[in-house]
Amino acid sequence: MQRNWLAICFALTGVSMMTQAQETPLSSVSVRDYGAVGDGTTDDTAAFTAAMAALGTAGGVVHVPAGRYLIATHIDIPDHVTLEGVFTVPTAWTQNLGSTLLAVEGQGSEDGPAFISLGTNSVLKGITVFYPDQNDPASIKPYPWCVACRGGDNPSIVDCLLVNPYSAVDFGTRNSGRHYIRGLYGQPLRRGIFVDKCYDVGRIENVHFWPFWNWQEPRLQQFMWENAEALTFGRTDWEYVFNVFVFGYGVGYRFVQTESGACNGNFLGIGADASGQAVRVEQCQGMGLLITNGEFVAMLGEDPISVVTTSTCTGDVSLMNCAFWGPSRQLLRHEGTGTVTLTGCNFREWDSQGKGRPALEALGGSLVVQGCNFTKGGNHVVLGEGAVSAAIVGNRFAAEPHIENRSEGGVEIGLNAVSRVVSGEITLGGPNRGRNVMQWEGADCGTEVKELAGRTCRIATGMYILFGVDSALAGDGAHPAVVIEVDYLDEGAGVFFLEYDSTDETVLKVAERPGAFKGTEPVELTGSGEWRTATFRLPDARFSDRCNGGDFRITSPEAHMAVSAVRVRRGE
Repeated sequence: MQRNWLAICFALTGVSMMTQAQETPLSSVSVRDYGAVGDGTTDDTAAFTAAMAALGTAGGVVHVPAGRYLIATHIDIPDHVTLEGVFTVPTAWTQNLGSTLLAVEGQGSEDGPAFISLGTNSVLKGITVFYPDQNDPASIKPYPWCVACRGGDNPSIVDCLLVNPYSAVDFGTRNSGRHYIRGLYGQPLRRGIFVDKCYDVGRIENVHFWPFWNWQEPRLQQFMWENAEALTFGRTDWEYVFNVFVFGYGVGYRFVQTESGACNGNFLGIGADASGQAVRVEQCQGMGLLITNGEFVAMLGEDPISVVTTSTCTGDVSLMNCAFWGPSRQLLRHEGTGTVTLTGCNFREWDSQGKGRPALEALGGSLVVQGCNFTKGGNHVVLGEGAVSAAIVGNRFAAEPHIENRSEGGVEIGLNAVSRVVSGEITLGGPNRGRNVMQWEGADCGTEVKELAGRTCRIATGMYILFGVDSALAGDGAHPAVVIEVDYLDEGAGVFFLEYDSTDETVLKVAERPGAFKGTEPVELTGSGEWRTATFRLPDARFSDRCNGGDFRITSPEAHMAVSAVRVRRGE
C-alpha cells in the first residue's frame, strides 16, 4: 500500500513538472525547427513567422543557421526578439554564404512594407540580405525599404550586410528613439540610412557603404552619383555617429528639416569618398553639428563641393581635424546664416579644373578658420557680400594667402604663416633621406633598393618612379620655373623623361585634370654603365599632387631606371 501511494505521488509530481515546463516560455528557437528549408527556392516566410511567434511576449532569440532563405513577402521581428544569423562581424560578398535572406517583394515601387520591420528592443543580427532580382546594374529597380522601424525605442541592427537594397534603413518614418546600428555593411543604391523622429540619443557606428555588389557598370555609377544619399538626418537629438565611411554617393551626409525638426549631433571619424557633395547641411539645430576627424572627397557630378551649407541653414557647423583632398572644385560653400568653424583642417586639393575657384567661400553667415593647413597656392578664401563676420587666424599657407573680402561685416585676418621653400632633394636607398622631396611607392611605381656601380639606389620595377614636392616650392603655379636634376645609372638602351603636373591646360591626358602628366624631352640611355646627371628645366610647374597623388614621375618605357638622387629647386 505504501509503495502504491509513493508511486502516485511521484506521478503527480512528474505531471506538475511537465506542466510547468510546458508553461515556461521558450527563450531560444531555430527557424529550422519550424520548417525553414534554406535552399533558396522554398518560401520560408511562414517558418520565420512561426519561430518568432513561438517566443511569445517575453522575447528571446530566433537562430538562423547557414542557408539561403527565400522570403516571398516580408517579416516583422516582434518586440524584444532578436533574429540572429551566424555572422559575428560584418561581412562582404556573402550573399550565398552564412545566413542569407533573399528579398523579392515589392519590385517596381518604393512604397509598400519594409522587408524587415523592427519594434521596441527588436534586433537584426548576423544576417545578410540580398535582392536576387536586382540583377541588372545598368537598370536599377526600386524596392521598399529593406529594414524599417515600425515605431518604438531601441531598434538595433548589428553585424549585418545589406548587399544591394534600393533603400537600406528607415529609422525616420516612425519614431526610433535610442536606435543602435553597429557593424552595418552594404551598397544601398538610392538611400542608405534615414533618421528622423529620434527624441533621445541614437547611435550609429562602424558602417561601411561601399561597392559590395557592383561598380564596374558606368550606368550604375551615374545613377548613384545623381540619386543616391548615404545618410540623411532629420530630427534627432544628439545623434552619435562614429567610424562611418561611404563611397560613390551623390551626397554622403545630408542634414534636412522635416516636420519633426532638424539634427544636432557628434560625428567622429566619418568619411565620404568619390562623392558629389560629401556633407550637405540644409538645416541643423542651434546646438549644431560637431564633426571631428573627417575625410571628404567630392569629385563627381557637375560641381563637386566637399561641404555645402544651403541658404536655409540657420545652425552652426564645426569641423575639426578634417582632411579635404581629391579633385574637388571647392571644399566649402557656406550660404547659411549660421557659423561654420574649421579648426586644424588639412586642405590639400581644390579648383581641380584650374578655373580660379576658392577653397573656402562664405556667401552668408560667419566663417572661422584657425590652425588650418592650405597645402597649395591659388584662391584660398572668398568672403561674399552676405558674410556678416569672419576670423581667419593662425593658418599655414604653402603660398602667399589669397583672401578676397567683399564683406562689410567684421573680419579679422592675421597671424597666418607662409612656407618659404625654394629647394629640396632626396637620396634614394633604404631608407630614403630627403628634404622637401618624397618618393612614393604604388602599384605602377614600385621600386627595389639595389647596390649598383658603387652606389645605393632604387631601381624601378615598372615604368615609373613617382615623386612629390613640398607644395610651397611651386606654389600651385605661383613659381612655375623649376629645375629638376636626376642622378641615374646610364645602363641599357632606350629613353627616359619626366611627366609632371603643369599649368599647361592644353595637356589633356586626364580630362578632368588639364595640365597633369605633361612630358619633357627624352634623355637617351647609351649603356655606358656610368652614373650621370640629367637636368630638366620646367617653365610651367604647378605641383599640386595631380599625377597619381604626386608631382612628377620618371618614366622609362623600355628600361628599368636606376636612380640614386633627385634635386629640385626654383628656377630663374
